[in-house]
Amino acid sequence: MSRITVRTAAVVAAALVALTSVSGCAAGFNAATNKPYTPTNGSIASVGKVQVRSLVIVGNENGDGQADLIAVIVNSGTDPDALTGVAVQGADPITLPGGAINLPSQVAVPIGPDGEHRILLAKLTATPGQLVKVAVAFRDAGSTEMTALVMTSTGLTGGG
Repeated sequence: MSRITVRTAAVVAAALVALTSVSGCAAGFNAATNKPYTPTNGSIASVGKVQVRSLVIVGNENGDGQADLIAVIVNSGTDPDALTGVAVQGADPITLPGGAINLPSQVAVPIGPDGEHRILLAKLTATPGQLVKVAVAFRDAGSTEMTALVMTSTGLTGGG
């Protein structure tokens, strides 16, 4: 072999060794990339086979205490379920339209002002940037409590 071929092979081998040692820093069962996270301002939670995704509270810019709960609820189970209750810290009690929101099996159900299901909050005392406790209850899956960020619609569409 020529000297150029030997040098090239040595450089390539050194680069491969360096690449594999650097890329292994976050590997393993406890690597950050293996943990679930929310890449948005919304919160996530799971209750049995039901997942609440991207939950945020969107208040009006005029500060009148009116706000919308926005989320996507996914029923990954084989049987239908229903959202039967929602309570938000610092807001009046919530009455769900129709008494419950049906969650068909294997379907993502959007909750928000633009969709079929709207959960309107009244007299919310929290202001944009604050975190509030939100309790959600499902007919079959059970219930959980999560923390949601209060935002304005401008913050929601403006990326934060």
